[in-house]
Amino acid sequence: LKPLCLSKQTFWTFLVAASMRRELVKEVYDNSESELDDEEYDWLDAWDQKTNGRRLRKKYSGAYYQFQDVNKVLHAGADGPDFDEDTRCVLTSCSKVYTGMAVMRTMHLKPDDWYPERPMHEFPGWQQWRNFHVLANEDDADSAYKIAPYITIHQLLTHTSGWPFGLNGSRNGIRQVALYFPPGKFFGYSIGHRLLGWMLLDYWRTQPEGASFGNLDDCFRYLVYEPLGLTGTSFIKGKFDRPHSVMGEFFHMEFFDREADTTDDDPADLAMYSSGADMMKTAMVALRRGQLPSGDWYITQQQWNDWAATNKLPGGKLSLALAHWKMKGYKLDFLWRTAVTRTTNAGPFGWSYFGATYHDYEGEGDAGPAIAIGWKGFSSCGLRADYQQGLAFVCMQECMTDPAGRNFGECIHKGKVGDYEIGHVARRLAELDPEEIELYKDETQEPCSCNPCHDHNVLVPDPPCAKNCIQNMLRCGYKCLLPIGVAVIDFHHREEIPDEESDEGPVQQRMGLT
Repeated sequence: LKPLCLSKQTFWTFLVAASMRRELVKEVYDNSESELDDEEYDWLDAWDQKTNGRRLRKKYSGAYYQFQDVNKVLHAGADGPDFDEDTRCVLTSCSKVYTGMAVMRTMHLKPDDWYPERPMHEFPGWQQWRNFHVLANEDDADSAYKIAPYITIHQLLTHTSGWPFGLNGSRNGIRQVALYFPPGKFFGYSIGHRLLGWMLLDYWRTQPEGASFGNLDDCFRYLVYEPLGLTGTSFIKGKFDRPHSVMGEFFHMEFFDREADTTDDDPADLAMYSSGADMMKTAMVALRRGQLPSGDWYITQQQWNDWAATNKLPGGKLSLALAHWKMKGYKLDFLWRTAVTRTTNAGPFGWSYFGATYHDYEGEGDAGPAIAIGWKGFSSCGLRADYQQGLAFVCMQECMTDPAGRNFGECIHKGKVGDYEIGHVARRLAELDPEEIELYKDETQEPCSCNPCHDHNVLVPDPPCAKNCIQNMLRCGYKCLLPIGVAVIDFHHREEIPDEESDEGPVQQRMGLT
């Protein structure tokens, strides 16, 4: 025992600690009189595979995670350098959750002006947003172009507007993009939340409460940050100033919001950052179905159940069942899923005004009631409010390929950690002493394989010369490849929208609407 007392860093100490781990964990379960075997550790090993950066060879960006039920925090932790609940991370597509919250709050406060069925063109300043060209689809008997007379708030919130997804887009530019399918018929991950952000700002600037709003951040502060008590959430202005990796250095609004175009403001669909603490506050409001910690209501429980906790897609179907549409005459197999249809973001989930809805259902019909709601962005930050399991889960990361790494996506989309329910794992973790969890991490063997790209992405003070050279090479790669990637994802078939009075006659007459 003398070496153990002298130094905990020696090889002998490591062996002693490793051999003692099972005994230490066993003591926790002695009260239940259950015999521990290898199967008892499966759930802990499945969780360790997501949270042990040394084991994952993904040390560079780290992660924060938390489980909480309506009474207490069940388990929370972090992995990686300088990561905790206040660490701010880029949300990318998870920004849509906050935009959905802002729209629901507005519908709650101003029900005469904002309601799901209201068309865009009825809002002041948006009168021209009507009579949209719709591209012909393979399942249409009539191959001619069609006209959609309007698009509603509901369709913008649920990705059923027919507009495609895009990274760059001004108001005038988006207005000139034809719809890929008739509004309200199919699912296609779209730019609708960006338009809703601009509509919210325009509207609230005309109201006494928002007369002083200078930008969309002011609008969200009134609608979301202050009611929920958020202190680490905002829109990114220009370059994200708190990156944790070389890749994070290149998250710049120049890829998403053209500075030369002054007709719009921050992209409300992907331009926000937040912290684990703030995301959990949001997830807990969702778990409590609209109720704030004070007991007041963000929106009424009835509104929450209808708007946020119910699948709003056509026929109550899952998004995957509504993503089979295909534009006529296009043979772009290599780009089809990513650049055109965005069906990569369709899956076994529905969609509400809050985010995705998750169901105990597989198939093409009505998915039934939602058992959970949430979403995860491209940067792998996400949240889930699970009504069936009775808890909320939050994960925060930066620019990490999630399925090949921690795979928190299965926690968000499936409510599972490997073969185990997240509720089971969370409550088991709550029973363990943190030191015992760390002992388990220390015992696991680091893989022999090397992942230099991930390891050299980490931002460290005064990096060695070799590491600095490699990071500069990565910076050159990102600088060259990111604009190309943005251009590919920004690919769309565009058509100039004709005036309502054209050589062919009024739009309404051509469509048989008069």
